[in-house]
Amino acid sequence: MTVSISAEHLQVRYGTFTAVDDVSLTVEPGQFVSLLGPSGSGKTSVLRAIAGYVIPDQGRILVGSQDVTRLSPRFRNFGMVFQHYALFPNMRVRDNVAFGLRTRSISRAQVRPLVDDALELVGLADYARRYPEQLSGGQQQRVALARAVVIRPTLLLMDEPLGALDLRMRQQLQTEIRRLQRELGISTVYVTHDQEEAFSMSDEVIVMSTARISASGSPGDLIYHPASQFAANFVGNNTVLVAERAALDSTAVVHGLPGQTSPFRPALPLASDTERLLVVLRAEQLRCHRDPTPGGAAGVVTGKRFAGLEQLVGIRIEDQTVTAIDRGMGLEEGENVFVTWDPEGVHLIEETADGAPVPRESRQRAVRQDLAGAAATAAGGESG
Repeated sequence: MTVSISAEHLQVRYGTFTAVDDVSLTVEPGQFVSLLGPSGSGKTSVLRAIAGYVIPDQGRILVGSQDVTRLSPRFRNFGMVFQHYALFPNMRVRDNVAFGLRTRSISRAQVRPLVDDALELVGLADYARRYPEQLSGGQQQRVALARAVVIRPTLLLMDEPLGALDLRMRQQLQTEIRRLQRELGISTVYVTHDQEEAFSMSDEVIVMSTARISASGSPGDLIYHPASQFAANFVGNNTVLVAERAALDSTAVVHGLPGQTSPFRPALPLASDTERLLVVLRAEQLRCHRDPTPGGAAGVVTGKRFAGLEQLVGIRIEDQTVTAIDRGMGLEEGENVFVTWDPEGVHLIEETADGAPVPRESRQRAVRQDLAGAAATAAGGESG
């Protein structure tokens, strides 16, 4: 079924605790959407509400135009994959995969080829007669995946399905899940706290924080243009600094970067309703030098740590600490360095007085106003 699935203004409460607060999202046909966030951010509660395991206190779930908010999970035709497999230990692999089909009263003659196809898709055709205890963790998760897709679901829901596996197996299954999802064209919502997992698999990533959506977009958007302070801090290895605008109009220049004596003008105009301005510096943007460098800010290495194959260093500049990549320099704690970056290449986050991000539309409106003003000025000069 090629329809979109939407959640509108969901609110989920457990007693007096609000787990999900006014969350809306849409999964387009064939789209892979990840809910990314720390523990307790509400991502699993959103998934459970979509699946039908939790009835939201407010809001609704739509499949196309059909409201399924209070429909039993068994009637939604959604496939579900859990972190801990949830396989029946007394059933062979074939029977585990066939379980969902048999609950739908599909004849045995129809079930067998469907199960064979599903096991072939996940690479377990030769394991049909084994019991779950005779399989590795990765193989058991493949069985759970086959059981979810064999019913040809409208939507595939996955709740941290790779969390119990080692790194190499997780990476292998990430590739297989994405291949399978594309091959079948199944719309998918995937819950994870692992940034690399979300970015490597998803068409869209929704970052959640304290029961709400903090930011959303393609992996590239979230990495290079985070829309909120939480997203900038949570995604990647960024430094978020508070800056100041020098005027109230959209052409304002920005002050406040550590070690920089002159202001810079943003690449895009600022919105008129900006109350708080944040500057996001990605670690890979910064360059470290041992010798004094024109435009370089003097700092001191405060610490270092490995992030994957890269060594990150913290550098204190004036009263701010920034994160940079060592790039094989072998910097040591306490060492004096000079840091450079291109101020025009930094990313700005604009916030209103209540801390909400200023929508991109406001900045685009400012651009249009500036262009209109320039055009009017030019026209006036020509007429004069």
